[in-house]
Amino acid sequence: MNHSTAFAEKTIGGAYIGRFRVAWRSEAFLVREHREGRVLYFGTAEEAELAAWRIKHKIEERKYRRDGAVISAAVSAGDALFPTLIRQKGSTRYTKVETRRRP
Repeated sequence: MNHSTAFAEKTIGGAYIGRFRVAWRSEAFLVREHREGRVLYFGTAEEAELAAWRIKHKIEERKYRRDGAVISAAVSAGDALFPTLIRQKGSTRYTKVETRRRP
């Protein structure tokens, strides 16, 4: 699978519901008020799809991994600020790397 998506479905009454599918599950979940709360209905398909994308993103944001480490905004921002520091996979220590120009 490894495919996530979000979409809107029209109900019998004319309202729209939002559905989303995360990458590690094959079923599409409904947009709900809380985890097991009531289903939310929207007036337009765009509103329903937007709510589904937001919830899907919020759920998947905590689960994404890179080389076995959880991605965090602080680590990514720190790596961008100090490009000469290299952190080895699985280590919390940094190694300073200097580049030398040839004459």
